[in-house]
Amino acid sequence: MANTNRGAQPGDPLSTRELTILALVAQGRGNREIGENATVRLSENTVKTYLRRVYRKLGARDRAHAVALSMAPHGYQAVLGRLVPKPPPPPRTVTEKLGATAARVS
Repeated sequence: MANTNRGAQPGDPLSTRELTILALVAQGRGNREIGENATVRLSENTVKTYLRRVYRKLGARDRAHAVALSMAPHGYQAVLGRLVPKPPPPPRTVTEKLGATAARVS
C-alpha cells in the first residue's frame, strides 16, 4: 500500500488552524502568545510546527514573507479577524468567460 501522507507541499491550501495562526502572526503576535490565545491553545513548539507548514505551503522564508504572500492579490484576505482564501478574480475577457463556462459544462 502506498503512503499517502506526503506532508505539506508548496501550493497546498492552508488548513483552518494554519490560517488562524497566520492571522495572529499578521497581528504581530509571538509564538508563545499565539499558543496562549484562547482560540488556539497550543504549545509554543506546536505553533512552530504549524508555522513551518505554513512557510512550506506558501513558499515563504520567514514570518514577514508569509504574511506578505498571504496578502498578495491571489492569496488570503482578512475576514472578521481571520485569514480566508481570496475568491478567484472574475474573467476579464470574453474568451476567459467562455473558457470558464466551458469548464463548468464539461
